[in-house]
Amino acid sequence: MEYANHKEINYQIVTDEEALSDVPFDKKVMEKIVMNLLINSFKYTRKGDAISIKAGVKAFKSKYNYSYSVGEELLEDHETVSIIVSDTGVGISEQSISKVFDRFYQVESKNQQNHLGTGIGLALVKNFVLLHKGSISIYSERGAGSDFVVKFPISADHYLHGEIQTTEDLSFETESGTESDQTYPDSSYKTVIANDLANQQNIKEKTILLAEDNVDLRTIIRASLEAKYKVIDFDNGKPALEYLRDNDVDLIVSDIMMPEMDGIAFCKAIKRNVETSHIPFILLTAKSGVDSMLEGTESGADLYFEKPVDLTLLKTSIANIFKQQEVLREYYAKNYFAEISSVSVNKQDNQFLKDVSDIIDEFLDRTELDVNTIASRMMMSRSKLYAKIKTLTGKSVVEFILSYRLRRASKFLLESDMNIQQAMYAVGIESRSYFTKAFKKEFNMTPSQFIQKHKE
Repeated sequence: MEYANHKEINYQIVTDEEALSDVPFDKKVMEKIVMNLLINSFKYTRKGDAISIKAGVKAFKSKYNYSYSVGEELLEDHETVSIIVSDTGVGISEQSISKVFDRFYQVESKNQQNHLGTGIGLALVKNFVLLHKGSISIYSERGAGSDFVVKFPISADHYLHGEIQTTEDLSFETESGTESDQTYPDSSYKTVIANDLANQQNIKEKTILLAEDNVDLRTIIRASLEAKYKVIDFDNGKPALEYLRDNDVDLIVSDIMMPEMDGIAFCKAIKRNVETSHIPFILLTAKSGVDSMLEGTESGADLYFEKPVDLTLLKTSIANIFKQQEVLREYYAKNYFAEISSVSVNKQDNQFLKDVSDIIDEFLDRTELDVNTIASRMMMSRSKLYAKIKTLTGKSVVEFILSYRLRRASKFLLESDMNIQQAMYAVGIESRSYFTKAFKKEFNMTPSQFIQKHKE
């Protein structure tokens, strides 16, 4: 209101609190939606213009001829409630109206000074609205003004199980400690979309590390990924690298342009370290061109996306990476004579697996080989060794050692004159019953059946 008075803009706020009382929403995200829409309107209005925000609107009809919508179109008016930000500013033409939600898109005004859609504000609004199962529409005409209409579902029924959680079930962390939900007694805050809070209570199978210095963009990427994964986020590569010294993640998504440590340096540090080289790395950048892409791929990145990033494509690509890892592990598990290097996709990890295999070969006919020995020889902590072998093979270190011994035994049985007893001793196993049981679990047949099948 003070800013409107300063700019001599007629600013009005109209709310229907009853209409909004039971609408499920995330308070912080809703604030970002409203603030970005208001900032956009104030940026493109002049002295004497008008701006209004109406919240709790059930039905709305704009006076402008041109429109464009993004989001859920199946909801009827009676199933939604709207927030509308209107202005009498510079407006937008029919030719450009479909592009205002694109990040960095610019529409020049007649005086070449105002650029409607510049920056990432409206693109962020679009993504936040979609996360809330809603839609956003713009109605406008050049030189007349614009109406931005954001529709949200009134009922929580439109959300999936686990996406909705009431504040009565939660406590909120603040800088001064834990704050009870009683701090928010108003019914309009009673139900929230609590992706961050809910996911802190439900450990996901896969963990993704996100490094992005733009707070809003980091928020929407995190929110998009958290429906399926646990997400740890940082504002640049330096604290992220520190975190990885003592913690393990399954995949990294990083912006290139960041302070302290940029994405290229971060990626190189990850890919050149044997403890972390197996972690898939996705780079994001606002820069386009072959040189920029080469810089990203030469750093060792597994995938490279130009901004604005399509979140659906990003999620699909991540799922494909995890699927490909599983395919390689399954291939190795089902193909008894496959080289262990078949489960890795880069030179560093191939060498790692070869080095571990060489250590097992050195101790092959002895029983005393344990995890500590391998970790010491590889100059890795037990936890880092476990995490790397688990990621590459799907097995624990102990399981991998046993599997490797059994595969070596299978080769002895087929490629030498060793009998079952000799092959068993050659791989450091002293109990015939244990050897037979473990062999059958690995190959789905006894040693005798294995010999008969493959020699035939």
